[in-house]
Amino acid sequence: MSSSTIDSRRFFRLDMPVYAHIMPRNRIPGCDFFATSAVYLTKQRLAMADAKLIEAKDWLAKVKDETDLAGVVLSDIVKRIAFFNDVMQGVQAGNAPFKLEDYGRNLSLAKAENAHLETYKLSSPKSYAFFKGIENKIKTYLNEVHYMTQNSDSREIKYRQLLYVTPTQADQNLDILKSTKFDGLALPQFIRALTEYVNLSLGSFLAFQQDSVLKRYPTQWESISVNLSEGGIRVEQPKALKPGEAVCVAFHSDNHASIIGIKGSVVACDPVAKTARYCLRINFDFPDRAQQMLIQKIMNQFEISQCAEWITNAG
Repeated sequence: MSSSTIDSRRFFRLDMPVYAHIMPRNRIPGCDFFATSAVYLTKQRLAMADAKLIEAKDWLAKVKDETDLAGVVLSDIVKRIAFFNDVMQGVQAGNAPFKLEDYGRNLSLAKAENAHLETYKLSSPKSYAFFKGIENKIKTYLNEVHYMTQNSDSREIKYRQLLYVTPTQADQNLDILKSTKFDGLALPQFIRALTEYVNLSLGSFLAFQQDSVLKRYPTQWESISVNLSEGGIRVEQPKALKPGEAVCVAFHSDNHASIIGIKGSVVACDPVAKTARYCLRINFDFPDRAQQMLIQKIMNQFEISQCAEWITNAG
């Protein structure tokens, strides 16, 4: 039996860090701009967002001052996120959101100032700043999605700004709210949960943008832990792919800077508990012996480096 026909499950597998990028090989036909079958606004992401919204409402019920006003702000943000999700559903399928019913009117409403929020400005300036940060982040994402869909075509996706490298005020505020000094305080925890709810939905476009941009910049790929063998890979990703989907797996490591690109197919795609990520199991499409030996070499190099590190630390 030739090496190219050996079942990949019989290969030795190793958990190790690599810099990886995984994308479907085929684009959606007849789309308004380049899109693949990858799903970014996933069921897992939406379920986590719903759970965060419930948490935010639970904290809101414990807020003693200006509860009605905070409730109106919450309702406004939920409406904006619902609109963003409708837009993202089309975007990930390669459909221009302009085709949505009342898109222009809903976009204007989502980008408008919340009059109720402005009443917070004098009475509770700190709370106002936190809520305003959330509102502005939603607007920023909607503006970028709108620009992208207006200026992209079936061959190229264009962006005005790279959101994944541009922290917003809401992101900085969230870091502040994660401090233990706010534990058990209703209003800060309400704002924190609300921010995390918003981030889960907006994160779908963040992952979409990263995939379409970073495929050209392998030095910027995220270092992730994978389970690798000569015949396949298991890896977590912030997107879902259907089993049977044809994909291209590209990766490199600290010990091997050259890119290894291998065609493969998705065997399984399972949600990772308590995260917005999916565990993809991918079989390589009969890699030739040279590719298999290169993967084996990378795995051996990693094992050697781990042994050397262990010996150094033990000494």
